[in-house]
Order: sequence, then structure tokens, then C-alpha cells
Amino acid sequence: MTVDSAVNVLRLIDALDERFPGIRGRILDDQGRARPYVNIFVDGENIKESGREDTRLRNGNIIYILPSVAGG
Repeated sequence: MTVDSAVNVLRLIDALDERFPGIRGRILDDQGRARPYVNIFVDGENIKESGREDTRLRNGNIIYILPSVAGG
């Protein structure tokens, strides 16, 4: 999916929530931080590790939002 209006990761998640209502609550907690089981990557860097959910975006960034996967 391409989002042209997002200036940072938080705004990107807001744009996703407009298209897919309720997804914001599955990605972020009430303080706007990524939930413990969700990893957010911007151009291969896991921004969750540094607590930078407000990372600025520029045209061409590739963002992955991945839930943790476990199983046996």
C-alpha cells in the first residue's frame, strides 16, 4: 500500500486506521508506542528498539509493521 500524506510513522498508522478501522489499536498502545509484540521497520531499521515511533518519513521509505510470530 502506498501512503503519500504521512510525514512520520505515527501519521502513517493513522492513515492505515482510516482505511482499516481499528488497526491503530492493534499496533500502538494508549501512549502511542508500539505494542510489545509488534515491530516497526523503516528501511530495515527497527525503530521500536529506540522508541522512535515518531520517525520522520520521506518519499520512497519502505515500512514494515510485523507482529511477533511464535509456535512450535
